[in-house]
Amino acid sequence: MLRVALVGAGNFAAKHLAALRALPDRAELARVARSRPDTPFAPAPDIPVTTFEALLAEPAIDAVVISSPNGLHALQADAALHAGKHVFCEKPLALCPHEARALTAAASRAGRVLMVGQLTRHTPLYAAAAEIVRSGRLGPVRTFHAARWQSRDKAHDWRMRPAEGGGAPFDLLLHDYDLLQWLCAMPERVVASGHKHLLGAYERMTASFACPDGVAATVDGGFVLAPGETMRSSLHVAGAEGMLDIQTPGENPILLRRHGGEPEPVPVDPDRLGVDGLRTEFLEFFDAIEGRPWNRLRLDDACNAVAIAAAALAAAESFGDTIRNSGFAGF
Repeated sequence: MLRVALVGAGNFAAKHLAALRALPDRAELARVARSRPDTPFAPAPDIPVTTFEALLAEPAIDAVVISSPNGLHALQADAALHAGKHVFCEKPLALCPHEARALTAAASRAGRVLMVGQLTRHTPLYAAAAEIVRSGRLGPVRTFHAARWQSRDKAHDWRMRPAEGGGAPFDLLLHDYDLLQWLCAMPERVVASGHKHLLGAYERMTASFACPDGVAATVDGGFVLAPGETMRSSLHVAGAEGMLDIQTPGENPILLRRHGGEPEPVPVDPDRLGVDGLRTEFLEFFDAIEGRPWNRLRLDDACNAVAIAAAALAAAESFGDTIRNSGFAGF
């Protein structure tokens, strides 16, 4: 059984705790590392708390789960790999494409698994959408539009500082940049615009992408909903033979319409809808450590998601000038 440590003790770490405890035959959560080691981890005060540096020196720890602020991910992942630990890192892997690719090389040198939590790939609705697109039921994809809106009270502190959270492109919309490459293709060009938070990062952004084979894509969203409001997201994929729509929350979460027909709900097994995406992410991570094939969470794709976010940010910073390839290559 693997001995695992959590790095970070924020809100999402509690969700990691629940997912790991649902897998008692695969892993034991043995430590929590946080910046205030004298403060117990509230969701599980029985788990010993230590510093990140002390954690890395413990030979009994096999793997770490990084759930710290975004700007620390690359530094902590690199240090953990050098200490001989397997690493599961929450998205984004880094705030810079060069750092993301460097971590890929570091994992290879260390002979350790580095996996990134792109949660939408293990979310049942999006996994079902991927199956529909890949089945050819839509025909060749022509357009892709995704939107993700979060409440304004989530846009505070480190998330809205460029070097700590990266703002909406890295903290929120990275899910949809990843869906774009997973369901369609890696973009080639981008134009973007947005609005910045007082702390300096973009709190909302709209980016339009040109992809191979003439596919046009748009990703839109940010921290704009009223405080306390539930996050809303949508996905629209149109192909030569049909269209797919996802609205969450929504009464019929997936609608499929063949051209010339009426929208029809796509049945998704209720048991599948109840699957915990974090738990299945960890199953993929543990399987990879044991030498089984990687499934959905491929490291190259995690690096590509960072590259797309960085290119959208660069396009917005250049006031909408077209970025031709430079944002997606050479890292």
